[in-house]
Order: sequence, then structure tokens, then C-alpha cells
Amino acid sequence: MFKVESLESRRLMSFGQLDTTFGTGGRVQTTEQNTPLVSDLQVVAGGKILAAGNNGIVRYSSTGVADSTFGTAGVVSISGVVLKGVVQNTSGQIYALVNASAGTVLLRYTTAGVLDSTFGTGGTVLVSASRTFSPSSLAIQADGKLLIAGTVRTNGGDGATSRVYRRNADGTGDSTFGSGGTVDFTLGAVNVLTPVAKDVVTGIAVTSGGKILVGGGSLAWAPSFTDPDTGEFIDAAYGDTAFASVRLTSGGALDSTYGTGGIARSVYASGGSYGLPGTFAMKSDGSVVVSAYTDRFTVAQFSPSGAVVFDTKPDALGFGGPVDSVALADGRVVFLASPMSGNDGRGLQMAAIDGTGAIGNIVWTNSSDGVATYNTAALAVASDGKILYGATAAAGTSIEVGKLDKGNAGDPRPDNFTGAENNAMIEDSNGGLHLAYYDIVANNLKYAYRNPQGIWSPAVVVDSTPYSGQYVSIALKSNNIPGIAYFCGNTGDLKYASTTNRTSWTTQTIESAGSVGLYPSLQFTTNDNPTITYYKKTTGDLRFAIFSGTSWGYETVESNDDVGRSSSLAIDPFSNHFTVSYVDSTTGDIRFASHQKGGTWAIQTVAKTKGADFLTLTYDWSTAYISYYDAYNGDLRLASKYYYDTTWSSRLIASKGAVGLYNKQVTNNYTSEVFAYNRTLNQVSMYNYYDNSETTIATGGGKFLSVAHALDDLNLAYYDTTLGALKVRSGPPLN
Repeated sequence: MFKVESLESRRLMSFGQLDTTFGTGGRVQTTEQNTPLVSDLQVVAGGKILAAGNNGIVRYSSTGVADSTFGTAGVVSISGVVLKGVVQNTSGQIYALVNASAGTVLLRYTTAGVLDSTFGTGGTVLVSASRTFSPSSLAIQADGKLLIAGTVRTNGGDGATSRVYRRNADGTGDSTFGSGGTVDFTLGAVNVLTPVAKDVVTGIAVTSGGKILVGGGSLAWAPSFTDPDTGEFIDAAYGDTAFASVRLTSGGALDSTYGTGGIARSVYASGGSYGLPGTFAMKSDGSVVVSAYTDRFTVAQFSPSGAVVFDTKPDALGFGGPVDSVALADGRVVFLASPMSGNDGRGLQMAAIDGTGAIGNIVWTNSSDGVATYNTAALAVASDGKILYGATAAAGTSIEVGKLDKGNAGDPRPDNFTGAENNAMIEDSNGGLHLAYYDIVANNLKYAYRNPQGIWSPAVVVDSTPYSGQYVSIALKSNNIPGIAYFCGNTGDLKYASTTNRTSWTTQTIESAGSVGLYPSLQFTTNDNPTITYYKKTTGDLRFAIFSGTSWGYETVESNDDVGRSSSLAIDPFSNHFTVSYVDSTTGDIRFASHQKGGTWAIQTVAKTKGADFLTLTYDWSTAYISYYDAYNGDLRLASKYYYDTTWSSRLIASKGAVGLYNKQVTNNYTSEVFAYNRTLNQVSMYNYYDNSETTIATGGGKFLSVAHALDDLNLAYYDTTLGALKVRSGPPLN
């Protein structure tokens, strides 16, 4: 019997969704010389956009059209410098802060993009000839004065402390600021064991009350050295790595009402050389948010008085190194990150945190040709409140500016699925993610899709028959269109669902005699015909169904004893035969069967156990693997067979508690890892069975674990007991 399910409504304008009214389809690209990086993005009067980088400045209209009244076709070229920031004053003049061979230099352009000859010498002013000063950011005050922030190298280059210059609108030094126009301070806290501070300044801003905020952080350390008396080499020693925020009065003094003596700090790592902060954002109330990457994304917020609001590692294992951030009017802060896994064609990552430090879903900029994942990129808030990003197009000859929707602060995470339990998940070759799951509340089978940019479509009902999907398997055709095999508990049938567009589904019953279709495992042939192994509970048999293109054919893989639970179907890459692993419930043994000519199956005993469950069969370039849960001992084990061997070997992977439930393997030609639920600790762990390492991936849940991997990042779905929902998260890349 066939039926077509109706569609559910689609929610539009999710966080990260392209604003197609901007540029061409949401993006605009402008060709520049060499490799045009974007280090700063500013929205100025009239909603116009300044995108600045190492090769110059491009000005766009608010709709993403290059401004022909600026420079040459919207571009002002600057060669031989590294551009650090741009600002525009109320008269429309544009200041650019650059690091040049002469030192730190300010340039001023007219509103038409011509160097302003009335400023300094031919439009340029030398701020500092010292090569020890490293400028990082630029801000402008209400009176038109300019603030230049950066660090000064100390201790022979082993350390750095922070400095702020102030310049008058005409470029001359402002001697009324700090000490002769500058203010120096140290962001870190050093001690006798780690006496050297290595500061980094990530941003500077002016509050509505005229005070000055500087954000960044510092590492306290003692560099390695050779003892001149003994000749002994002394290793480097590392102290605290801290986020920091400094508030200065309008006159350049440390504001004693802020933090401790004007400086707020929060230690986020100790005892090692950890990543220093990379971003800064100031909220409208004067709060400061800074972020870094240690072993994962880390973020802190300081209140308007300099108190630590939070210092946390959000639930974002797959989020890479932050390169810029911007505060939204609703209190969220959006971060742009360079993915840990490099450039897989989806570009840079983006996510937002709320006022508690909780993070939303990750999306990708997903340029038409892939934004390059350099650590130089920028964010800004458009005049209509939406999000702008600027980066280098993957081709390396253009900059790209894109406009994305900001969503709403109260939107639920689209990758939390309340009521979802049993599920199956797969990622396609473009980075699209396909999730089929049993909704225990609605009591039916559903499907959800996340496109390569990370935008989720609302879940649709695949089969509304009660108890459909209690056991489920999903696979992809060569065109990345999914099919779903599942068990319908209401009728006791094996069913199959197909689609052409991922939104409307056609279902059919494959076998219905008795209780049949538990533990289905779906694969497609090279002709895109579905094949399914499944357990027929009524007779205790393992069955195999294959579609010829016009009709279904059936085979019994094995009928001795009670066999077929936890079946896992895979195609042997060496013989191109269908193979399946499964459990003999009568003996507790793990079995393996390989399809032969004439519809017969060659069967082997893989391992003798007193009870096994949760089998996963995979292959790499030389070996077949079966990971399984040894239910009698509560262990995770792995069986393997090299392609020319005739017997299987089995070894212990993990035994700390009841570990190995819902295990899933991810294998490529370089490494192999098993993900599993540790019921005793209620967590998901990752086990590399080449180097025997173990990594905790998630705590507070792990039942119904699924893992999908096609591009560089992993995707995990698991039940979070605190949230009471199935969570789908991007995880770290395969080691």
C-alpha cells in the first residue's frame, strides 16, 4: 500500500539564512589584487558598508552594490601595508589604520575615496615609528578624536603589554590623554614564577557615556632559558591565560570603578600554552564579550561594572577558532569562526550566544564557491539589524560580503528535537544532513533536513501510522536523496519510504507476515535500488529484501536458532558483495554473512559472547570491523578481519562501567573511531582504536546515539537527559 504524507508549514528567515535582497542571492564579490583579506567591516552613514583589508577599502551601498562614487568603481587600493581598521567621522571622512614599513600609520580619505591632502603629509600621519608596537584596532570618539589600540613587545620579544594612543582629528597627538598621548597597562596577572605577560588586544570601543573599553587577554609565562652557571636547559613555565577588559576614563586614566583598579580578568586556562583571545564585542549597555579557542570555543562576558557574568565553554564542539564578533541589539553576540577542519566548501562558521553564554546552532557562510577560511574575516550589523560578514572568496582574487538573517533571540534551537528517540542520521557529499526519527509524543516517523549552510527545514511526517519508526535506518541514493527503512509497531510490518524532494514521502509495506522488520539496515545498490536486512521476530530469522527496479525480492540470510537482531548491512569494497553482521540470540554469538551468487549467504561466527547488542559493521581500505556492546560484561569491543584473512579477531575497547551502547563507527583511510554511550557515566565518549585514546564528547546523555560523517566535521545525535530532547550537534573533525 502506498500513501503520500502532507507537508508541515515551513518557518522562514532562520538565523544565518541568506538575505537574497542583498547583492546577488545574498552576496557580493569584488575583485582585488593578490589575496584580498578583510580585516574590518563597518556600517556607516546611510547604511553604506566599508570592507577593509590588506589591499584597500571597498564601499558598498546598503543593498550590496559597489559604490561608484567611491575610489575607482567602489575600490580604494592600498599596497604594501596591513590594514587593521577603518572608521568614518560625522563629516564622511574615512580613517584607515595600517601597519606599514615605516611603522603604525593613519591615512585619511575624503568621502569620495581620495587621500585627504589636508591631513598630515599627503593624507598620512605616522603614529609610531617603533617596530615594537603592533596595532590591532581603531575607534573614534564623539568629538572626532581617534583611539588606536595594540601591544608593545617586551622582554626581548617574549612578552607584550597593551597600549592605547589618542590622536586629534587632524592626526596630531593628544597630549591631554594619559601620559603625553598614550596609556600603557598589562592585561594579565604575572607572578614570580611566571613573570612575563604576553598581552593581545582584540578590540577597542567607546561607551555611550564616553568611557573607553579595551578587550583582549594575556598569558603569564616564563620563557625557556639555559642556566649560565650550570648550562642546564630550563623549560618554559606557563601560568594563567586570562580574558581581560579594561575601562579608561575619557582622559585616559584607569577607571577605578571598573573591575579591580580598572581591569577585569577571568582565567580560562592554566599551566600550558593556550590560544589567546581572538574577538571583542561591546554590548549597548557597556558589557564586554571576548572569546578564544583552547581545546574548544571559550567565551566570557564582563558586566558594565567589570564583574564576570560568565566564562564558559559552550555546547559547541564543532565550532572553530573565533576571528570576529559583533553584538546585536537583542543582547546576543554573533561569532565568526574559522572551522577546525579547514575549507570543505561551506566557508566560515557562525553562531550566536545569549546573555547566559548559551550558544545557538552553527551555520556556515557557504559561499557560492566557498569562502576561504583564513583567520582574517569580519562581522558587522547592517542598518536593518541583520548580520554582515566579509571574507576572502575561495578563488583568492576577490573579497566577499554577505548578508544573513539574525533570527530572533527567543527562537528555540532548530537542532533540538523534543520527543525524538530512535533515530538514524546520514550526511551527504555536499554537507546536507538527513535525520529520520521516531517521535514518541506524536507517535509517528519524522524526517528533518539541514542544508549545507546549516539551515534546518522544519520536520515533516513521513508516516503517521502509530508506532512507525520504532526501528529506523536511513541511506542516500547517488543524487543525495534519502530513503528510509523502518518498523511499524502498530502493524508489525517492515516499511520503506521514498521521496524526490525531501518534503513529501511515499510509503510502502515491504513484508507483513507476522512481526517483521525489526532492526532494519538500509543500503542502496550502484543502480540506486534499496536493499534491506531485517529481523523477522515471528520466525526468528534474518531476512534480506532487494528492489529490482520493478519489484521486491526476498531471501532468508539465516534461520538457524533465533538470529537477526541488531543487523548492520554494508557493501564489502573488496568483493562488492552485500555483507551483514548480526546477533544469534540463542547462543549469544556475533555472526557475519556475505552474499554469494545464486542468493546464498556464506556465514561465519565472529565472536562468542554471552550476549551482544548494538552492532555496527564498517570497512576501511583493508579491513572489516564490527563494533559491539558485550551486554554480559558491559564492555565495548571491536572485531576485525583483514581482507585476505579467514577468521576474525576481537579486542576490548572500553570497560569502565556499562559502556558501548548505541555504538557507531566512523572510518576513513587515516583513522578509525568508535562513538558510544557510557550508561554508567551518562555520557558519549569517542574511542580511537589505533592509539587507544578516549575523549569525552558530551555529558548528561547519550542514548539513541547516531553519528554521521561525509565532509570534515562529525555530526552527532543523542538524547540529552537534562534537556529532554534529542540533540544534533556538529562535533570535532576526525583525528
